[in-house]
Parts: sequence; C-alpha cells; structure tokens
Amino acid sequence: MRSLAGSLSWKGYPWFKIWLIFGTLLALLLLYTSISNYIFISRRISADHLRRDMNRQVAILEDQLRQSRGQVDLPAALAQVLQDKMDWAVIRARDGRVVARAGLELDASFKADQLQARPRTREPITRIRRHGSDDFVVLLAPIRLGPPPAPGAPPNFATLETGASLERATAVFWPVRQNLIINCAAGLALLGAVILIAMRFRAYLAGQYVERQLAVARQVQQGLLPQAGQTVPHAHVAAEFVPAEQVGGDFYDLYPMTDDRLGMVLGDVAGKGIPAALLMGVIHGAVRSSNWTDSATAHEEASRRINRLLFERSSGSSYSTMFWSYFEPSSGLLRYINAGHCAPLLMKKTSGEIVALVDGGPVLGLLPAANYGQASVIVEAGDVLLMYSDGIVEAANKAAEEFGEERLRDVMRAHHGATANEIRGHVVDAVRRFLGSTQPQDDLTLVVLEFAPIAIGEPAAPVSLVNAQLVKA
Repeated sequence: MRSLAGSLSWKGYPWFKIWLIFGTLLALLLLYTSISNYIFISRRISADHLRRDMNRQVAILEDQLRQSRGQVDLPAALAQVLQDKMDWAVIRARDGRVVARAGLELDASFKADQLQARPRTREPITRIRRHGSDDFVVLLAPIRLGPPPAPGAPPNFATLETGASLERATAVFWPVRQNLIINCAAGLALLGAVILIAMRFRAYLAGQYVERQLAVARQVQQGLLPQAGQTVPHAHVAAEFVPAEQVGGDFYDLYPMTDDRLGMVLGDVAGKGIPAALLMGVIHGAVRSSNWTDSATAHEEASRRINRLLFERSSGSSYSTMFWSYFEPSSGLLRYINAGHCAPLLMKKTSGEIVALVDGGPVLGLLPAANYGQASVIVEAGDVLLMYSDGIVEAANKAAEEFGEERLRDVMRAHHGATANEIRGHVVDAVRRFLGSTQPQDDLTLVVLEFAPIAIGEPAAPVSLVNAQLVKA
C-alpha cells in the first residue's frame, strides 16, 4: 500500500518540476528583457530628443551672433540659450581656449583634434558622458562668432559644446516606462505564482490524498448499507441516502433473520463529514454485533450498552439518535426503541391514519445512566412505515423555512395506497421542490417499508434501494 510520505513526494511528478523550471525561467527572462529594452530604448529616445533641442538652441545662438554682427554679450547669450533646457554651454576657440561659458563648469568633452576639425567639416557630433551620478548628452557644433570676414581673411569660427542630462527627457519616454512597469509586474506576478504553487504543492498533494481516502471511505460506507437486489421478508422497501459531504453520519440497515423476522435500523450521528462517519461506523458495528433482536430485555440492554459506549468514547461531545425495530410476522407486532430520533410515521392501510412511533428513550451518548424501554405497534398488510433523518424535516429553503413533519405527513396522506417506491419518489420530489436551488446542509436519509405479511417459508419480497441526490450539486 502506498504510504502518505510516498503520496506527498515530488518524485512521482517530474512534469511538475519541468513546469516549475520553465515558469521560473520564463518569468526571469521577461524581467530581464523588459529592463534591458527599457534602458536601451529610453536612452536612445532621450538622446535623440535632447540632440534636437540642442541643435535648435545652437541655431538660435548663431542667428543672434549673425544679426548682431559680433556685437553681443556671449555669456548672456549662452545663458539665454540654456533656458532650463541644458545644463551647460561652452564656446571654445580652435586652439581650445574658452571664449564664453554658462552653466556647469566641466572639462572639455571632446579631444583637441575634434575641436579643430568641426569648423572645417561644419558637422555637429554628439556623445554621452557621465558626470557624478547622471548621464549627459553632449553636442559639439561649429559656430561663427561674427559676420563673414573680408575677402581673403580667415573665417572667425569656434566650437560650441552644450550638454543636458538625460533626466530632462523623462516625460518623453513615459510610455516606454509604462510598458516597463506593466511587463515587470507581469514577470513578478508569474514568478510569484510559480513560487506560491511550488510552496503549496505539498498541500495540494495532501488534499488529493485526502480526497482519495474520502472516496475510499465513501465506498466503505456505501458497502455498509443494504445493497440493491437484497431481499427481505414481509416488506417492500425503498430507500434514499444522500450525505451532505463525501461521507456522512446517517445510516440505516435491514436485518433479514433466519426465523423470518425483519430488523430495521435508522440512525443519525450529530454533525456531518468524517467525524460523524467515524462515530457512525462505531454504532453500526455495535448494533451488528449485539443480540438485540432476541427479546425486549436484550433490546433494552443493547440500547444501554451503546449509550454508555458513546458517552465514554466521545466524552459527551458527540451523540446519536437511533430508531431500531424488528417485525414479528407471527404476532404482527413491530417492536421498537426510539432513542431520541425523528419519530417514524406508520400509515395504516385501512384508515389512512398516521401514527408517530416516539417511545423508547433519550438520545445515545449524553446521559450515561439513561434507561430505554421497548414499545410495540400492530402492523397489518399494506401498512407503510416511513423512517427518516432530521435532514428531511429540517431541510431549509432560501427563506430559512424548514420542510417540517407536517409536510411529510401531507405527502403520505396525498398518496395513501401507493407503493413504497412511489411514496419515496413523491417525498423526494416534494423536498426537491421545497429546496429549489438551495443545497441541503445535512445528510438526507429516507427509508419506506410497505408491509406484506405472508406465511413463513414463502418467497421474500425484493428490496428496492435508490441512492440518488435530492438536489444536484
């Protein structure tokens, strides 16, 4: 048998490891490409934007110098060129001498041969340099300091170096930054999901293990109930059993005996789910192992023993109701003990009268010294006994209204003379219509017996068992 540790091991799930590795790599790749693309594209866009601004400002300065025919205050003109768009501007002669300066005072960003070559080529050049913690776009452009010289005189050219921080173009690449935020968020979400799934995988395996065990437990519990095709003497039987969860605390049983008597048990353990199912198994075993059908005294003593057993094992925290009885064809008596259970309803064939079977004693497991007394009722051919759990009468609709015993009586009266299976179907339909779309909150159990006393030795009537949900999940 596969152990719990083996069931929770990753060794049997190589596909999951592959999925984890693939998901992690995909998330990291998404983060890396998003950040690297943002850095490259943002720098490129910012540099191009600042380069265009610098060229415009250089053209403005050159127009001022040409119109003033060289009669201009260069530092003031450079300060006007900056206009909070650039961080510094420097005019240098061809020999490298500073003619005018504005803004930050930095060393030359270009070599001497570049300074000398620009006036000849008339082409601006750019580069990116770092100063402190910021990156700057630097433009070197030739500029004429005065009007055209006289014929034969050398031109009065110089170079203008301007620089601007890339941060000045932040607003330009906001859409790129927005894409970075979205892509990084997606990558982090994917990475977080992979990590969370990896952390919860053992819990998932444990849940799957519990689900499998519950499925087995439900099969075991179903195996404890009477099976379709089973034959019982002197009665036609139809049953409905719907646990609120995979396993439940309701149970019923039929006891065809060698002396042609018929035993019937229906119980309801407080609560639902696994705890109730475990206690139900204890009660079912105690009932099966006792000789409670031998006599009234044996029946009462068996009730007291089960009561003490439940009280001692559950420390008074759990209890159970139970109706158990046996039919004697020789006397026509149904002998029973009702231990705090919903009173079964016996409908007489001749008169249609409905009798509630209430005698017996308190619930099992609460009072250690409780006493139980057997009662009896005469049963005739055609009488119908309806046994049920509180999940039937306490089924509540959306308005919090319970189905109730009176509605159950009304269904029986409306179908007086119907067979056991027909009455079962009518009760199920009535409960289904009453609940509507509301799911039942408790186990639902219903057993209908139509008595047909016959002589000992004649063929027994087949039991008709139906296990169908009252309301589909």
